[in-house]
This record gives sequence, C-alpha cells and structure tokens, in this order.
Amino acid sequence: MKCCDGNPLLVITGFVISVLALILHCIGYETSYWLAWFGEYELHIGLWERCDHIKCVSMLDINIPIDFRDQPNKFTATQVLESLALAAYIAAAVCSTLHAFVVKQRSLYFLGAITNCVAGSLGLIGCIIFFTADIFDAHHLYFSCAFCTIAGIGEIIAGVFFFRAWKPDDLSFNEQLNLKRSYVSNRKHKSQIERFQCYTISIR
Repeated sequence: MKCCDGNPLLVITGFVISVLALILHCIGYETSYWLAWFGEYELHIGLWERCDHIKCVSMLDINIPIDFRDQPNKFTATQVLESLALAAYIAAAVCSTLHAFVVKQRSLYFLGAITNCVAGSLGLIGCIIFFTADIFDAHHLYFSCAFCTIAGIGEIIAGVFFFRAWKPDDLSFNEQLNLKRSYVSNRKHKSQIERFQCYTISIR
C-alpha cells in the first residue's frame, strides 16, 4: 500500500508513531511527576528533581531521594536507562524521518526497525525497574512515568511497522489467487497448443 509520494503506508505510520513517542518520552523524562503525593502538602518526584509546596531541589544536590534510600541502585539504573533511551529515541526519530522523506530504499528500513525497537526496549526496562522499587504508600505513580511507558510501547510498535515494511509478508491472498488463475490459464493455453500440434502432426 503506497502513500505520500510512493512511500509505503507502514513507513509513514512508523514515522508518525516514532515522533509522537519521542515527544512523550521527552515530557516524561523532563517533568518531575514520576511520583506524586497530594496530601496536606504537595510532593512530586521526577528523575532529576524533587518538588514540594515550597521549592524544587535537584536530585544531584540531594543525591538519592528518601523514597529510594534503601534501593539507590534502582533509581540510578532508571536514570541511566531513560537517558540512554532518550538518545536512542532521537536516533530513531532521525532514521524514521530519513526513511519517510529522504532515503526510500526498502533494504534500509531494517535500520529504522532496530533503532525504534532498541529505544522502546531501553525506555520500558527503565520503567520496569522503577516499578519494582519499594515506594511509600503515600506516593503513587503519576503521568511522567505513564508517558515514558506509553512511549516505550509505541516505539516498539513503530519498529514493528518498519520491520514489516523492510520484510513484507508473502503475497496477499488476492495476489496468490490471481497468480493461480494465471497459472491455470497458461496451462490450459499450453495444453490447447499441444493438442493442436498433435492434431496437425497426425494429419500430416
């Protein structure tokens, strides 16, 4: 199926999903609402800062937030993986853009599939590690974490689209049916020619 100046619809769809996933990941990565508590005093925590009703403090200043004091490695792992994922998201978006509008060779769509799947996997693994950390009951996961999770899933889906564009399925049912009809028709025509030739020879 073709779209947008001959580009496969799968490539255009993968490009759109990849860009949207990058936007969602950037929002989740930068905002401080991975955890939030709305009690008497508001408190929300992100990967890089912790905010209360008075001010926001950088995680680099306070080292590890109290909520992860017993599991600092998990929080650090989440920071590292989400940072790597951000770089991979950017690379995936660049590849997707090139595939959609510049480089239209089907043999290169594999690169878009790999970069998108790697980016999504890194982001999802970081979120899973964050989910497994022990968190106070007063806190709950909020939209920043949800955005990164959705972005990871979307990025993998974009990778699947590029993979399908790179290595399409076998011929569709209609194409197979047309080929079979053409084959049968050719066989009949060939058989008629052979019978005519035999008849001509017998007359001689």
